[in-house]
This record gives sequence, C-alpha cells and structure tokens, in this order.
Amino acid sequence: MKKLMRRSATWVFGGLAAAGMIYSTSALAAYPDKTITMIIPLAAGSAVDNVARLVAPEMAKSLGVSIVSENQDGASGIIGAERVARSAPDGYTIGAF
Repeated sequence: MKKLMRRSATWVFGGLAAAGMIYSTSALAAYPDKTITMIIPLAAGSAVDNVARLVAPEMAKSLGVSIVSENQDGASGIIGAERVARSAPDGYTIGAF
C-alpha cells in the first residue's frame, strides 16, 4: 500500500512540475500557505477516489496544510477536469486523475 501511495504522490507532484507550477526553491518558500483543494473527477468509491483519499493525508503532512478532497463526477470525468483546468494557476487546486 505504501508503494502505491508513493507512486501516486510522484504522479501528482510530477504533474505539478510538468505544468510549471513548481518553479524554484525560492518560489516554494511561500507555497503553500492556505488549504489545497483536490478535485476528484469521478464518483465517490471509485478507484481514483480511493487512491486520492489515501494520498491526500500524506501530502497534507508533508506540505503542512490541509487538503480538501471534492468529488466532481459527471460526463466521464470531463466536468471535474474542466473545473481543474479553469481554476487559478496558483497550485491550490489540483486534480486527481
């Protein structure tokens, strides 16, 4: 189970780095300073939901802020993905895909 959590956290942080959300160590000094919202684009109880809810507490411990998980299901995940895409590009809204 720990291996799965580490792999999932790597995917999430790798996605943030690929999206350009993590710039340098100086930019990380102030981040995060408020709650992070994790959008899960599928229904509660799905495999993605289960993994995201296992990873979120570990991420919260490591970052030092709380992470709120929200399920936004519908249209096979498109509605949740659009919500993440339309959010402010500040790193406080992340998607679990």
